[in-house]
Amino acid sequence: MANQQFSSTSVTNDVFISCDDTRIGFVDNLQKALNGKGIKTYIDDKEHQKEEITQKNINVIPQCRIVIIVLSNNYAASSFRLEELAFIIDNNQQNHGNQFIFPIFYNIDPSIVRRQRGSYGIAMENHERDNNENTVKWRNALTKVAELSGWHIEHG
Repeated sequence: MANQQFSSTSVTNDVFISCDDTRIGFVDNLQKALNGKGIKTYIDDKEHQKEEITQKNINVIPQCRIVIIVLSNNYAASSFRLEELAFIIDNNQQNHGNQFIFPIFYNIDPSIVRRQRGSYGIAMENHERDNNENTVKWRNALTKVAELSGWHIEHG
């Protein structure tokens, strides 16, 4: 996958960043650093508690070369973020790994995400209690993203 060539004709953004409560601070700094290097980034400007992924994100995500997923303690509490994550994983599989997906585990151990324990277990139990029919899809997406090589960042 490291030697993949990307067509720049349809790409309007180089990087899509999926994040929840890390937007102010960590993600803002990440976006500024990337933009400072000439790397175009996209972060949605919609309220992150929506139930469904936005059409704009559905259009933007497949066009990006790289997807950075910032997984924090509260990421799984948002059905919007989980739906977005499932779309990212599914889109990448359907397109034979045409994107680089890099998870950043921000103040959360990757094993918590993979095994859906702690805050992730509680969030998924809450989604199941709400009879959300997407929880199996979301659990699978969390497991898959946690199995990817990424960065574990502990920040006080």
